[in-house]
This record gives sequence, structure tokens and C-alpha cells, in this order.
Amino acid sequence: MLKKINAVLSLFVCITILFFSTNVINGIKTSEALYKNTAEIHMQYKDDMDFNSYINALYEISTQENINISQYSFTAVNQLTILATNPNANKHWKFSKKNILARNDSKVHYTNNKNSKYQLKLPNNFLNINIYPFSHVENIGLSEILYVQGNSNKLIPVLKKYGTPTISNINQSDTFQINTNIVLVICYLSIFIVITTIIFAFSKMKEITLKKMLGYNSFDTVLLQSFK
Repeated sequence: MLKKINAVLSLFVCITILFFSTNVINGIKTSEALYKNTAEIHMQYKDDMDFNSYINALYEISTQENINISQYSFTAVNQLTILATNPNANKHWKFSKKNILARNDSKVHYTNNKNSKYQLKLPNNFLNINIYPFSHVENIGLSEILYVQGNSNKLIPVLKKYGTPTISNINQSDTFQINTNIVLVICYLSIFIVITTIIFAFSKMKEITLKKMLGYNSFDTVLLQSFK
């Protein structure tokens, strides 16, 4: 009976670990999509900066140099809103088939459809990511942090017209959440399995010793145990 319980618990632990590992791997893939080959630029804007001119300049340089300029905003713990000038320039971003953008039409589509929303197709159950045109910043607000995929050196001269840009190390946000309850369950079950396995092994050793005392040889004893 104890042997069957151990087998069932071991199977449950293996499935749980597989599920947990899959979530971690998916979180890593999401992190790569958001931050791989990405430059983080901090902007200190001029007080007299022309907002509309700034937005148009970002769109223009994005199209000319095929780079993507984004602003990340977490509206909830598991909800990320991205404002992007040229999302198709990011090779790590995959869109749902129903709203995929043609690479040569991204600027036209984004400037003419300011309310359009696109969802990244990522294997992540924790983080929900929506992408809006960068012009949507009028509603959300302008951030001092920009994320650039592509040649960021081409962007710096443009940004200097509107403030002081500084390239910084990427500060990554959490793209997956570790469920501590699952971790504790795995730990407790693993400890229980180890303890019961040791108890089971000792009981079998005693049984084998007793059978030897009753006259069974080693081969017969092992053979009998294998059929149980």
C-alpha cells in the first residue's frame, strides 16, 4: 500500500515540477521578447519641448532606421501596456494572426488608427501584454524611460533636440510569478516521499533478513520480492 502511495505522489510531484518549469521557461521567453537586444534610455525633457514635434520625430526616425521605440507601463501587476512607434522592427515580437501588421504599413496604420490595439502572442499565463500606437501617449502620459530595439545610436541625436538622453542598464520587471504555495507543496511531498521510501526500504530489509533466517537463500528472497 505504501509503495502505491509513493508511486502516486511521485507522479504528482513530477507533473507539478513540469508545470512549474514550463511557467519559468515561458517567463524567460517573455523577458527576452521585452528586453533582449534592447537599449534603455532615460530622458530629461526640456521644459519648452514641443510635444507633437517630439512624437512625429520618433515616428520618422523609426521608419527611416527601422527601429522601434517603446514605452512600457504596468497598469496592474500582470498587465503591461506598451506604446510603440514601429513594433514590426522588433523581431522577437509575435502578434496574433487576426491583428498582425504588415511591415511596410506599420507607420500608416498606427498614425491613422490611434485606438488600435495589438496583443503579443507569448507563452505566458501571468503577464498580459497589449500594444498601442506611441501616439496614445497623449492619453497615458509621457514616460522618462524609453526602450529601443535597433540601432539606438541613430536615435540619440533626435532625442537631444528635446532633452538630455542617457543610456542605462536594462532594469527588467518580473515577467512571471513564482507560486510559493506550489513550491511548498513540492517540498513537503518530496520530504514525505523520501521518508516513506526509507521506511519502506528498512521494512523490506527486515523482511529479507527474516526470510533468510527461515531458510530462504538470497536468490529466492529477491525473486519473491520482485513478484510483489
